[in-house]
Amino acid sequence: MLLRIMFHDRPIPVNVPDHGYSEDLLEELTDTLALRLEAAQKQAPAGWDELQTIELEAASGGWKAVLYFSGDKRPAESLPLR
Repeated sequence: MLLRIMFHDRPIPVNVPDHGYSEDLLEELTDTLALRLEAAQKQAPAGWDELQTIELEAASGGWKAVLYFSGDKRPAESLPLR
């Protein structure tokens, strides 16, 4: 399932496994993701304009977001959500 969040005034595609999750859960995950991205950007402000797509994955104890950037300057990063 493909969702979109707004980050830096542009939509970023967010790929979520299609397992019939409730709309409430998806809204909570995307809201949490947006907050975590803003916090991560404040800690390391460079390179966020290269963020291309995000993949949400179930992880032990919650969820994680894998962030994919364009180009070779910045590798994919993992961001825990819960």
